[in-house]
Amino acid sequence: MGTKESHRIPRLIHPEIAFFAIGERDFVSDEGWRGLIDLLARHGMYNLLTVTMRVEGHAITEPTTHALFERLVEYARQQGLEVALDLDPRLARGEFRRRYPDEQQRIVYLQRCPLRNGSAEFEIEPERWSDHMTGNGTPYLVEKGQFVRAEARRLDAEGRVLPESRRDVGDLAEVCQADAEGVRGRVSEVREADELLVLAEFELFSPDAFSPHLLSYQRELLDAYAELPLGGVIKDEWGFPPTVKSIVEHRAFWYSRFYEEAYQRESGGRSLLDDLPLMATPVCGCEEERVAAINRYMMLNLHRQAEVEEDYYRATKECFGPDSLITKHATWYPRVNDMEIFKNGLSWWAARRDIAQTDEITPLSAALGMAKKFGSGNWLNEGYADRPELYRRNIWRYAVAGGRMVFHSLYPTVNGQPRDPADPHHSEHSLLLTRELLQAECRVRLLNLISTAPLDCPVAFLFGHEGVMNWAGAGYLDYGEELSLGLWRNGYAVDLYPTSEIVSGTFAITDDGQVRVGRQRYEMLVLHRPDLCPPEVAAFFSSGSIEKTSLVVVGDWKRDDRGYALDGLGLLPNGFRHLSPSPGVLTDLIVELQNRGVRKQPPLEEPYMLFNNDQIGMPAPRGISRLVDGTVVRIAATEISDGGDPIEETVEVDGVSFEVAAEGLFAVRVDDSGGVAAMATGGLRKLRGGGIALELAEPLDVALWQDEDGKWCGVIQGTADVETPAALKRLAQDWQRLSVPPPYPHPQS
Repeated sequence: MGTKESHRIPRLIHPEIAFFAIGERDFVSDEGWRGLIDLLARHGMYNLLTVTMRVEGHAITEPTTHALFERLVEYARQQGLEVALDLDPRLARGEFRRRYPDEQQRIVYLQRCPLRNGSAEFEIEPERWSDHMTGNGTPYLVEKGQFVRAEARRLDAEGRVLPESRRDVGDLAEVCQADAEGVRGRVSEVREADELLVLAEFELFSPDAFSPHLLSYQRELLDAYAELPLGGVIKDEWGFPPTVKSIVEHRAFWYSRFYEEAYQRESGGRSLLDDLPLMATPVCGCEEERVAAINRYMMLNLHRQAEVEEDYYRATKECFGPDSLITKHATWYPRVNDMEIFKNGLSWWAARRDIAQTDEITPLSAALGMAKKFGSGNWLNEGYADRPELYRRNIWRYAVAGGRMVFHSLYPTVNGQPRDPADPHHSEHSLLLTRELLQAECRVRLLNLISTAPLDCPVAFLFGHEGVMNWAGAGYLDYGEELSLGLWRNGYAVDLYPTSEIVSGTFAITDDGQVRVGRQRYEMLVLHRPDLCPPEVAAFFSSGSIEKTSLVVVGDWKRDDRGYALDGLGLLPNGFRHLSPSPGVLTDLIVELQNRGVRKQPPLEEPYMLFNNDQIGMPAPRGISRLVDGTVVRIAATEISDGGDPIEETVEVDGVSFEVAAEGLFAVRVDDSGGVAAMATGGLRKLRGGGIALELAEPLDVALWQDEDGKWCGVIQGTADVETPAALKRLAQDWQRLSVPPPYPHPQS
């Protein structure tokens, strides 16, 4: 920014990110990736490329891979682009296994076998694991299998295990196969039992998440690339290997010697292997033990994944400098569901990023909650689709809700056609770079010149973290989705958090009695299904006088995280409201918010448009929203043009009227005297209000703000060869030029 030719804003103002992956052909010739970088540099507004490599035989520890990345980073920087590389340990699994062969990820399967005449056969075949990280490389292969034990037991009329009947009968087992393909055998002469439970353990080609060498290993990988001038690194969807059917059905559990050791430390000596049958099947009279075992197991998952993420964050800053960016996201599936909880324990909020990042159809409220916790002005979402128009619409929809887009290529098809790796036009990227998309994105980025504040959300919605992950409780997987969405659909913006964020210290109470996270103050806090939460959650609400935030509890709180009886509601301070989960709760909350005069935001009224998901979870690409610092953002797009629709109206901002004629975007913040403190507009033709009266002969994209010294600064976008109008010169003397990149001349365009 600041020269005629510049069509990029500095990454530290806002990272505009394009993602691509190195393929097998790129190890033969540099022509492909060089051509793509040329295209993205000339025709894209990007300032940062996130680059991964998931090709068999080319681990990031290989000299050829390092050399390729070195050439790529140097070339990209010559074109004005920074690079964030994927240096995740999952891309160097072979070297990890060579060094630490006893620290591979394991999983234990449990098979229930009915006994007939005292005998039962067992046959346990492991599933297959692969995901986005294995790509065209080696899957998480099963490499070993072994018989662990067999347990005989009796059941009551409801199918629960009778505890006194449990006994080990492994010595009666005849194992005929125990390898990577499966564990098979037979148990005979079992007396006084209804069924047999067989445990088999398998080893995967993946580092153990609890490995004592994992943190030092991922630091080594970063250090190996420390000489490269990287803009950042990638940490994408970290956690256990992908969740498979047997795991969500509680027939298999992630396990290792080091997970066992952590479990024993946490439990005071209980064995994880011994507790797996209890977690899998209810045992009479052991309800408290079962709840506690599941909570312990799942929270250890959360805390370990968070530890790995946090160490990666710190190591990146140490290795590449404080301004280096950890890109990508902890969200995997990405919903609060059974697949996600076993993958990472819902580590989304604990996996630190400088800018909150999600992907695909992550709940909007979760992205906003992460942004408040991390102190980022925006949230970033990396979605993908097979049609460019969906990207253009999402640019505006995200902006309405305080977000920005990370640009993934068209996927899984390119306008309905398979991707051609030899395509000289790189159509999966170039078809995005149309005039309208570039105009939309470049107008939205002007917001980052005038504000670093997130969307103002008056409602904090907290779900019981333990309860959501505990299948022995009534709140399993119920994070209050429809209730939180219902508030949003009625215009009351919601930040979503797990209650573990209270325990970790994310929340605070202001001196004047309002609950806050960072810069966000809350009018209402909804505590949804707190049963199984630890007492520390209740203690927070008594740690200060809460006078300006309405506390509403939905659901009971009769047990703590150990399954013991707890009057959680009795521990809360006076003045909270207790509601039972029911369809009428939403109406009750809306009435209270209305009575409090809480300001609304644009409601959710459109589906995500990704993954064929039709849930109403996004705002329309038009409306007036407000940021925490008081910036009011008016957006109008996609009805006439994806680059921005006409805005010809009067916008009210804190009692000040602005008569505006613009396109796509009008954002303004006023000072205490009612004057303009900052503004950003697309296609500005006229503005009257806040001490400004101007009309322009030609529409201009304009941003105006004051720097730290109080000096007025301005940017004119897209017209580098036009004289700065006198009307703008009267507002600021220092006007910089920012161009819009030329669209890619694709033959299909």
